[in-house]
Amino acid sequence: MSPPHKTRVLLAVMNEEIALRDQMPELVALQASGEFELHFLLGPSEDGTEELLHLLDCQIHHDPPDGVGANLQQVLKSLSDAGCDTVVLAQPDGNCNLREIPRLLHIYKSGQYKLLIASRYLNGMQSVDDTPLSRLGNRFFARLFTQISGTKVTDPLVGFRICDMPTLKREGLLERQSLERIESFVRGSLSIEPLITYRFVLSGAKFTEVSIPEGPRAGGKTKRATFRWGLGYLLQMVNEWYRYSLYGSHEKRGARRDHRT
Repeated sequence: MSPPHKTRVLLAVMNEEIALRDQMPELVALQASGEFELHFLLGPSEDGTEELLHLLDCQIHHDPPDGVGANLQQVLKSLSDAGCDTVVLAQPDGNCNLREIPRLLHIYKSGQYKLLIASRYLNGMQSVDDTPLSRLGNRFFARLFTQISGTKVTDPLVGFRICDMPTLKREGLLERQSLERIESFVRGSLSIEPLITYRFVLSGAKFTEVSIPEGPRAGGKTKRATFRWGLGYLLQMVNEWYRYSLYGSHEKRGARRDHRT
């Protein structure tokens, strides 16, 4: 029996039959590479999404009605318990260029990073999927977090990223209470990716951004709730900055960063 993979690719899907059909060649190629295991977090879908996933040799985690952040944390914790040390987070909805995953993993591992962010805005890149409101919000969050952290980050909210699993665990990001407090205030579920950025950067974990343009969505339903999530992520940012300013972290504050193209 071959040893278990240490790297997992975890893709969140919901009502994305059209996108999956478009992305199927890339997904098959990723799975055939043998470099990592392919996992899906499947939300409640009313089309043929689940049937298409069963055509792939992959692990499917069904998304219970607890909210996207809670469910992603549950899957991440199970992957950590199974020995995973690196996780790629992305969505096969057309926004994320899945062909870039092997290249991004090479940069991540060769640079010995703890976090790699696939930035939609680094080096003049753009997101085709941006609305004027989301573009303004993303720029605002990037500038504000850069200001309060003292470390330039061009895309702290994007979901496409590679993370070090031991750092996720050490920074409490696999525990439910990391999201519950702010979620109770905004009365809704939050995704975990912005909080990952905040805690990794503020803790001093070595990270990098790589410029990757974001393509248009190919069907499916957006997982964003713009106003509620925006408020939640803002409160998270301020809370994390205050917490790290007051108590510090396990690593020296002030993230070590290296821009790559």
